[in-house]
Amino acid sequence: MVAGLTLGAGVLDRAGSLVEAAAPAHRYAIITDDRVGPLYAERLVASFARAAGAARSIEVLTIPAGETAKTRATWAELTDTLLDRGVGRDSTVIALGGLLSVTIIPHLFARPVEFIIASVALLTTGML
Repeated sequence: MVAGLTLGAGVLDRAGSLVEAAAPAHRYAIITDDRVGPLYAERLVASFARAAGAARSIEVLTIPAGETAKTRATWAELTDTLLDRGVGRDSTVIALGGLLSVTIIPHLFARPVEFIIASVALLTTGML
């Protein structure tokens, strides 16, 4: 179910406050790949620092880019890392970028968790 869609110049720099309003959580996990993360992850984390709100934890996890990384091993490693860092049902997971992070995130946990997608296609066009 899509709860909302926000497009426009500068959205990435306001993403922290937008995400907190749409999916408030004590802990946020940003999952990105090794192509998109170096370009945009720091800006996304900085947007949370600028957002008003309760104290929160922000984890950035980077997975390999590309089809060859779409494996059970990648999923298992990511899931284990998230659980080790305390990411659970009370958290919001953000997919930053490529299709890999978007494909894996909805299947991370046996129970639903809030997740948000920041599309790399929109980032490269300046829409986010």
